[in-house]
Amino acid sequence: MLLIDSRVSDIDAILSSLTSDTEYIVFHHIYDTFDTIQSKISNTLTKQYTHVAIAQHKYNISTYSMIDAMPPALLFDYDSSGQQVSVSELEPALESWQPFVDFLMWLKTDMGTIYIDLLACNLWSDTNWVYIIETLKTICGLSIRASVDITGYGGDFILESDNVDLVGIYFTENIVNYKYSFVGNDFITLINTKSPWGVYSATEYSNVTNLLYEIRGNGRNATVSGSLTPGSATGNGATGAIKFLNGTTTQTITWPSGSIPTAFTMAFITRYTNASANQGRILGNSSSNPNTIIGHHGNKRGVSFITSAWVTPIANTGTATNWVNMVIKTGGTTPNNVLLDGSPIGTATNTSTPSGTLGINQWEQSDFGFSYLMIWDQALTDAEMVIVSGQLAFYLSTGNPPPVLSGFQTLLNTKRPWGIYRAVDWNSGPIRYLKPVVLQRVMLLRAEPVR
Repeated sequence: MLLIDSRVSDIDAILSSLTSDTEYIVFHHIYDTFDTIQSKISNTLTKQYTHVAIAQHKYNISTYSMIDAMPPALLFDYDSSGQQVSVSELEPALESWQPFVDFLMWLKTDMGTIYIDLLACNLWSDTNWVYIIETLKTICGLSIRASVDITGYGGDFILESDNVDLVGIYFTENIVNYKYSFVGNDFITLINTKSPWGVYSATEYSNVTNLLYEIRGNGRNATVSGSLTPGSATGNGATGAIKFLNGTTTQTITWPSGSIPTAFTMAFITRYTNASANQGRILGNSSSNPNTIIGHHGNKRGVSFITSAWVTPIANTGTATNWVNMVIKTGGTTPNNVLLDGSPIGTATNTSTPSGTLGINQWEQSDFGFSYLMIWDQALTDAEMVIVSGQLAFYLSTGNPPPVLSGFQTLLNTKRPWGIYRAVDWNSGPIRYLKPVVLQRVMLLRAEPVR
């Protein structure tokens, strides 16, 4: 049996890779409790389960909660001098883990479970987790297994604590094509705590309204002049098939007033599409105040100018027509104030700029490709910029876009529907259990008698 946290990415891909005798439950971190999870297992699944896997991310925080209703269980803490203190010193008997212990004991006594497999990444390389797992094994009399490295994309599905390959137990060989991992997503935490001013993807373009819609529906939509050409492809530095819009020197995109905030961070994926001509600016301001060049200028890839100074080397970096992955901010210190393809390249800083309007082909036109843009009206920390750059790099390498919730998905999270039903989820039989509908952290399961 596989228990899947609804925060895990692309759950459908996981479900399509299960062996024929592996059953599953998708649980919602906020809405479910241990009681509701136990009820789903008891009422929905069909047998006892010697093997139970829990698919969750590993979040780099000092406590663990399988679900929000579980009081935080201690992993570590800090003393008065800021030094980390291990759980083995603070709570050797793991008293705060009792609700999780009770759940594991229920699996053992009621469901016949012998093996608990934790899919979160890097647990067995974390000394606090090693202590917790070994102690839980003693308390519960269960075999609990974990991975020393990444589980999923960029790693494998082997739990090195016991050298157990999950392929053949829970998964078919198809799981090796899964394009995500169970590493905790710091990017999601970042955008939840420091909400961007605007997020824009090539997927949100309408040639009917001539608008590039802000993904989350905040109304800060960009206006398109002329008709852009949508596409999806690998190449030009992208090993994954990313979505993009191609335009020539005659087409423009204009973001709303204030899209160049006085203090900002911008992160984007753009490129020149013409290798021999029409290589001016791509992203920049729509007038001379503030004079802003973001990413491209004068046949050069990876250059930027803010208000009164170049903040990068004035030279082309890499293949001119390759996609640029750049994160740039006002303020900060060099070279970390500008990241190009993940590397710090800043040569100067500018703490602020007059508020302005961002555009493409507003001044010194180019044949361009646009894929993704995020704007913050604040300067992110250096560490946060690395997180954002890494997320864009992940998009370029896999074709999986940054996990930013759409307006509809945000609505589903805040106002949960009583039920969601789709024709494709119908199955015949005396009792029909509709497939869980997972929409970015929202999971709903309904059953109906069929007469």
